[in-house]
Amino acid sequence: MTGDGPLADDIDATWTDLADPAVELGWPGVAATMRTGVADAVVVAANPVARGSAAVEIQTHAPDGLRRLLGGEPYAMHALDPGATLSLDITLAMTR
Repeated sequence: MTGDGPLADDIDATWTDLADPAVELGWPGVAATMRTGVADAVVVAANPVARGSAAVEIQTHAPDGLRRLLGGEPYAMHALDPGATLSLDITLAMTR
């Protein structure tokens, strides 16, 4: 996402135009890779230091998805016809 190294403290961000593999995560002794085949998927990440945790997730649209849709912007929510569905397949591979 942003290169090698830890996720910045107190970050709350979104990345677009991801390369393959989209996301590589690492902890001492464990590595994980998240991939999706959806071209306009985005990665969101948060690292609230006060909570002692981090979250990284692949999503179908960037923040303010409805505003983006109404404005014709990229990475917007997807408008679906009644009865239609939208899916996001994510592959998570972990190694020790």
